[in-house]
Amino acid sequence: MPQRLVVFLLLFSSFAFSQTADELIAKNIQAKGGMDKIKAI
Repeated sequence: MPQRLVVFLLLFSSFAFSQTADELIAKNIQAKGGMDKIKAI
């Protein structure tokens, strides 16, 4: 039983600290100069 708990905690911790898709997209847009620059193309 403790081994399953360890595996669960490891999997849960990776999800808890991972970024959402929206956060990744927002960071990518900011890195390229923001939405105004992208829309100007």
